[in-house]
Amino acid sequence: MTEMVMCQRCGQPVATGAPYCPRCGQPVLRRSVPPPLTPVSGPAGPPMGPVVVATPPVPAAPAPAVSGPRPALITSVPGVSLRPPAPSTVPTRSANRPMIAAVPSQSSSPPPGLASQAGPIIAAVPSLPGANPSPPLVPSPDVDQTRLSVRPDGPAAPLPEPVAQVLVLVISDGQRVPATGPGLIGRNPPRRDPAVTVIAVNDPSQSISKTHLEYGLADGRLWVKDRGSTNGSRWLRPGQPPVPLAPGEAVFVSPGETIEFGQCQCQVEWGSA
Repeated sequence: MTEMVMCQRCGQPVATGAPYCPRCGQPVLRRSVPPPLTPVSGPAGPPMGPVVVATPPVPAAPAPAVSGPRPALITSVPGVSLRPPAPSTVPTRSANRPMIAAVPSQSSSPPPGLASQAGPIIAAVPSLPGANPSPPLVPSPDVDQTRLSVRPDGPAAPLPEPVAQVLVLVISDGQRVPATGPGLIGRNPPRRDPAVTVIAVNDPSQSISKTHLEYGLADGRLWVKDRGSTNGSRWLRPGQPPVPLAPGEAVFVSPGETIEFGQCQCQVEWGSA
């Protein structure tokens, strides 16, 4: 046997007398390592088959012999009647006919109060053995009294044309002027441009200026501004405090709101052109 030194860390065999492993440098301990086995050369024999071990049969244990007389069969019990089982009540199905359970007949007469409105409702049910035949269908007497309505010939009535909605200026003196473009409001505004609507307001107290307000449309919305009047103007909105109009500053007025100028008012609402 060759004495070798084995590394404890990597298991590398180390030559005799070497204090460290040449692979990892770990100090090793000495132990005896048997030399490797040398295969024996020679002709190879036939392959060996599975090894079968013959097991002797184990004799079966004989059945114990029963000694004495055999017990008698009990055919009757005192106080108990032994009867054969009753035959099954489940109907048997014939080989040629399917099993059909009898369905009780139902009355097809309608409930009270519906006989005069519509005929009886009868569902088609296949005939069953033993069931009563269904009554024949009787047409309702209302069928003969019903007549189809015929529309009289002639042109159909024309549909009403839609009414265009525009903003309307309702002045406190009773005037209603559609706001379709630019305009002036005052005691006596000048009439210089035919495209500008002029609204002369009847003001006996002379609380409004000659040209008090100017208005116009922008994207379908109405704007109003004060032209530097003497007594000024105020913007009245429901549920909010009045807002004084600064001269030359325009505000958008919506339907339901009012412009107060002097002792007069101009309310904006929807109306027809």
